[in-house]
Amino acid sequence: MKRENYIITVKSIYIRDAEMFCPESMTEQEILNLDDIDIFQSCEFERYWKNAEVSAYLCQMACAEEELKRELQKIAEYFKIPAYFLEAIPVKKDLEDDIFHNNGEKENEESTT
Repeated sequence: MKRENYIITVKSIYIRDAEMFCPESMTEQEILNLDDIDIFQSCEFERYWKNAEVSAYLCQMACAEEELKRELQKIAEYFKIPAYFLEAIPVKKDLEDDIFHNNGEKENEESTT
């Protein structure tokens, strides 16, 4: 059985009321200088919170396609959520140059140690 790599996420349809802190008028340095607690609790920053469609990354796993359903069930039991909430996204490997591709990004598989 050929093993494939998968990224396991919670389907976005099962995530509600997600907001992201998006202060367009602030520089990166200004954002980095903010206290984390102020970002979450200060009414001054409330206007910077925007609705966002998000996915929840849970883990990455390698398994054969025939084992995928069973492995998703194990992950669902671990996180105490229904298995149909989960989505397995294949991570494609380019055999020609030994580079993994996911969402248009490339990373060298080899370590530089």
